[in-house]
Amino acid sequence: MTMAETALRFILENKHVGTTIPGMRKQRNVLANTATSDGKPMSKELYKELKKHRWDRVPTSWSQ
Repeated sequence: MTMAETALRFILENKHVGTTIPGMRKQRNVLANTATSDGKPMSKELYKELKKHRWDRVPTSWSQ
């Protein structure tokens, strides 16, 4: 799995995310992104491991 596919699958695992807009500059990106959003979840083990590295930030006034 590529880094981009891993990142997109991680985001798609989050049930609170309603919209994901990945970059699609080239046709190969479009094809890769649509293949990744096939509805197949990543393994629970991988998701748990990646979640340890997630950055939960507190929004600041300038980032709103």
